[in-house]
Amino acid sequence: MRIGLSRGPWVFGSYGNGGIRLVLIVASLDLLPRGREGAFVDMINKASDPITSHPTPNTKLVISVAWEKPLNGWVKINSDSSVKNDSHSGGFGALVHDENGCWVQGVYGHIFNPSILKAEAWGTREGLILAKNLGFEQVILETDSKGFLIKHCWREANRSADYLANLGAGGHEAKVLMSHPTVELSLIIQSDVMGIQLPRTVRV
Repeated sequence: MRIGLSRGPWVFGSYGNGGIRLVLIVASLDLLPRGREGAFVDMINKASDPITSHPTPNTKLVISVAWEKPLNGWVKINSDSSVKNDSHSGGFGALVHDENGCWVQGVYGHIFNPSILKAEAWGTREGLILAKNLGFEQVILETDSKGFLIKHCWREANRSADYLANLGAGGHEAKVLMSHPTVELSLIIQSDVMGIQLPRTVRV
């Protein structure tokens, strides 16, 4: 793990394992002087709202969300999960985009009686295995799960992986490799590449 610092309480790390290199951005209180952690948290809690100068409880704001292409020379993995509590089943999905946002390959599968965290972890695992087997060394991993410190994105910017995860949840195969996307998935990927924004309501 190579660590470099920038202004602000952030740690930038680059981790390599098995031919895969990930870039992680992790907030950390360890960079603060000893004894100042409480003061930092208090400062954040008392900070003014950047959206409105007169915030009210449970205020909602509609923002525009779009998928973003990876950096030149990099590929991006999008992963997701789908859990059906009524049937005690779920699925995972992951796909690899090249630097232009185009489809490279995808994978999805069915999981019996999973937790949400387990299903999300399985999707990220299979996505990394897929990228490794394809020979990629510079990888960005993106998921809409907030349970991982990788790179979070809104669900509206993760529709392709969500589509695959639902295929897995609705099927019975443990793992399915896809060399070509379905017509519906191709349309989703095309809209991602075009940068089409979708509305999302968030709390502010």
